[in-house]
Amino acid sequence: MIVRLYKKITKAIEYRWAKSSGARYTNWLRRKGCKVGDGVEWHGLKDIRIDTSRPSLIEIGNNVCFTRGVVILTHGFDWFVLRNLYNEIIASSGKVVIGDNVFLGVRCIILKGVTVGNNCIIGVHSVVTKDVPPNSVAIGIPARVICTIDEYYEKRKKEYIKE
Repeated sequence: MIVRLYKKITKAIEYRWAKSSGARYTNWLRRKGCKVGDGVEWHGLKDIRIDTSRPSLIEIGNNVCFTRGVVILTHGFDWFVLRNLYNEIIASSGKVVIGDNVFLGVRCIILKGVTVGNNCIIGVHSVVTKDVPPNSVAIGIPARVICTIDEYYEKRKKEYIKE
């Protein structure tokens, strides 16, 4: 009993310490078994949630920008209902891959089994339920591709000049 309590407290302290800086959190994720590239930025780190229950299913590329409230899930909890109805746990999980040079908008959610390609922008509050191809901008619930990164660049450049 005391040993379990000690382990629980130790894990909580370790997690809090890891969340005290981006470099510490990156290293903590790597030690857990997640693949995390270089140049990952963590903005609002205390609100970011990455499912480490299956760390080998998380792969984050280089130069990825996480903003406040981003959630990455590698499993579903829908088995809860099935357990109560059928007295059986039928779990589900899937790998999540975030490519290189990706921006994840505030409070977006990436669900299990999803790959976000290289050079993508995921909009604020989006829920990514299926793969996003490289060089895309995706927004919405569920997220859908609205344009290529080149189209977004041209649009943004014109707006920037007007501003």
